Amino acid sequence: MKTVTQITSKTTGVTCDAYVGEITTVALTDAADTGFSFTVTNKKARPGCQIMLSPIYAGTTGDIALQLVSQTKGSFVVKVKNVGTAVLNAVAKINFRIIRPKAIFSFNI
Repeated sequence: MKTVTQITSKTTGVTCDAYVGEITTVALTDAADTGFSFTVTNKKARPGCQIMLSPIYAGTTGDIALQLVSQTKGSFVVKVKNVGTAVLNAVAKINFRIIRPKAIFSFNI
């Protein structure tokens, strides 16, 4: 698993060229029912791939949900939303897994 950490702000894009990775956000302080998006540059991403997202949030208030907004060749966009009733108060870790369709891996033998 490859890991990467956002720098500067929660909307700063990251680069993580792996099928399995973990993104650590900056400290989040979003109010309830608000969200933001950022781009993940990843050479493994392709249209038609399945991209699975899983949050790990250890804050004492707030709760996050993830959504895959879009994907293109070489990148995907993740939306993070506070679905809790209080402000977020910690970093989040976002695990991802890219599953490419079998046809992409076929070989001529």
